[in-house]
Amino acid sequence: MGDAKTPSVGRGAAFGDLDNDGDIDIVISNNNGPANLLIRSGKPNLNWIGFELVGHQSNREGIGSRIEIESNGDKQTQFVSMGGSYLSSNDKRVLFGLNKNQSIDRLTIQWPSGLVALFENMKANHYYIIEEGGKPSILQY
Repeated sequence: MGDAKTPSVGRGAAFGDLDNDGDIDIVISNNNGPANLLIRSGKPNLNWIGFELVGHQSNREGIGSRIEIESNGDKQTQFVSMGGSYLSSNDKRVLFGLNKNQSIDRLTIQWPSGLVALFENMKANHYYIIEEGGKPSILQY
């Protein structure tokens, strides 16, 4: 692995929660040199929740699914996507920051197939795996 203090010419990056602790880490690919791995260490001081979708009628990765959460009167929406640009990629899991909220009140998933799933009262600081047509379960790493 490269040293983040040494100047280099970056060509691409991958973003995702590599250590599954609720914050985003980065791998940077460099031209003519080793990659840089930037891990945010330490426990996040605010709450979060993450989701990994598995499609059955929709595509296997759930790409294009719309995920909306409601927590303490606030709404957030993200879409499941992958890829990026040249030599770049992103984690397919979707991560939401919850500030100091200990749970979400409601999760709504609109799958590419048209199926809509609704779940309530989910605890913070976990990744959940949700299969299309199924119920959430906590991912164990």
